[in-house]
Amino acid sequence: MTQAMMRAADHIIDMGPGAGEHGGEVVATGTLAEIMESRDSITGQYLSGRREIPLPVNRRTGLGKELVIKERGTTT
Repeated sequence: MTQAMMRAADHIIDMGPGAGEHGGEVVATGTLAEIMESRDSITGQYLSGRREIPLPVNRRTGLGKELVIKERGTTT
């Protein structure tokens, strides 16, 4: 779920604390403000800005190739 979707939602259910077999518990539930205030919600910590993922100083460059998407069955 993107931040925009969560910010537009009336009610959020945050599952965790991890993914797959490490998750499956309700960590927090409520409005965006309630999720952001929750100490148990990692999602809330990122939404509130208490946690962040820093951008790397040196970013990878692309391969310089153009991506072409063709409609199935066309030859061009």
